[in-house]
Amino acid sequence: MKTLHYIVLTLTMVLTMASAAYGSTKREILLSAEAPATDHIAVGSDHGKEYGILARFDFDEDGNKLILTLVSYADLFVFQEASRYKDITKGKELKPEKLPYVVDEAPNTKFIFPKSFRKDLKKKHKKNPKQHVFSRWVDYKNLKPEPTDYSLVNEFIRQSFDITGESDTVTITLHDVLVMEPQRKKNKTVYNFVGGNDIDISYAISLQRNPCHDMDKEIESASRDAQAVEEALQAFNQQFPDTVAIRTQQMADQFYKLKGIILKQFPRKDETAQCSLIQEQIDAYNSTIDAVEAKRCVLALDPVDEGPSYEGEENDDEGVDAAMLSNNARLIERSTMQWMRTTDPQERREIEKQCRALINDMNELIQERGVYTPLQKKAESTFRGAEKMFFQILKNNK
Repeated sequence: MKTLHYIVLTLTMVLTMASAAYGSTKREILLSAEAPATDHIAVGSDHGKEYGILARFDFDEDGNKLILTLVSYADLFVFQEASRYKDITKGKELKPEKLPYVVDEAPNTKFIFPKSFRKDLKKKHKKNPKQHVFSRWVDYKNLKPEPTDYSLVNEFIRQSFDITGESDTVTITLHDVLVMEPQRKKNKTVYNFVGGNDIDISYAISLQRNPCHDMDKEIESASRDAQAVEEALQAFNQQFPDTVAIRTQQMADQFYKLKGIILKQFPRKDETAQCSLIQEQIDAYNSTIDAVEAKRCVLALDPVDEGPSYEGEENDDEGVDAAMLSNNARLIERSTMQWMRTTDPQERREIEKQCRALINDMNELIQERGVYTPLQKKAESTFRGAEKMFFQILKNNK
């Protein structure tokens, strides 16, 4: 176990930042369930050997907990309550039975404050170093510690905290976490405290919560909506393929009715989701709605209904296609009549949108290709009449 701890600590030290052992220090940590945070704390040296503690912070989002783990090369000792030096020692030896809280016995062991440790205490308390008070090893804010039993000798410290409510910022402050070096003497083990007094590092931890956490039902619902509207569009396309022209007014009426039903059943979603998985489904849903709205009812008359022509005259390669212009003029006329018959606001909006688009397309085509032959001029006259009727009826009914 000690070998494993040594390897973990050695690897992590390369990626973490060392800190001074003494003095008040504040550090900021961004913590998520996917990315734990670590920090290396230098706690002193003894006989040329450096000692440190690795602090690891984990965020258990499912349990809404924060987990603090402390690991060192050596063993660890923590004070569970504030303890005055002179009250818990006899000479230079710590007496576990004198601690202000109950701890498990450690037979055949001694805990010694060596000369180097006591010398550090004298620097802090020149008058009476025995008055020094060891602080409880940890303080916290917006956290509630789970009951944990600590031994006198710990290979590592692991403490779980319940996060109060949905707090996104918590604080952990480390105080006295003493590092001990064991020595075997006859039939006893003597633990010498070599550092860890007054660490006093405060970690301001910002919890980065996953916006999709515990949102399985919402994600599934958004996915179902996106799939349902996609299936509706597929059914619409099967009944009215873009490559097949609509040749009767009855089919055009069915087109507008089905389109109106889909748009009424699946209104556009204007909300924005913090969860990216839900937002992806909302975007897919609205993209499908765009595709439904973009579908046009193009009425193409059979050749026998294309309108009058002049005997012996064919449409020139130069200029606009007269038959197409006549067909679209009739489509505008019939669509205008359908606009007047219906009372459905959605259907009216769709008819108006498609007629305007068709009129714009035809005007661009006339301007681009020109009108030269009598047949083309006759077709343009029919188109202008339908265009005028459309805008006049709109104006009279606004």
